[in-house]
Amino acid sequence: MNTASDSSPDIAYTHPDRLIEDFASRGLVVLSPDDLGVPLSLHETIFDKERTAFRSGERVGPANVPEIMELLAAPGLVAACNQLVGEHWAIVPYTHNTPFLSGAGDQHWHKDDNGPFNGRKQRHHQAVQIEMLY
Repeated sequence: MNTASDSSPDIAYTHPDRLIEDFASRGLVVLSPDDLGVPLSLHETIFDKERTAFRSGERVGPANVPEIMELLAAPGLVAACNQLVGEHWAIVPYTHNTPFLSGAGDQHWHKDDNGPFNGRKQRHHQAVQIEMLY
């Protein structure tokens, strides 16, 4: 847990040379802002626009925060995706900014996951999709 005197993150950033190892052992990778290869000001711009849209009751997405698409094209993100799933991948630009009022439990209707109660079986022996959170 972070304290006022400890500025290290709760979840350690993944070193670019350890993407595969971290993904296999931790189940996730955490890219640092510095490793993405975009100006740090881009994150502030995205945050400010998302906050403004959220406070106005607008849906948050690429239409009112187009800079999110710049982030999806960041050299460090592209390199990480290439390592994790190969070079022929695509991003489905679905974004949302919403509280999950229904909770974090498995929901039978949510078919893009592999939860135990949704009736979907894992059929792939290699990664075919990854979920990115920002």
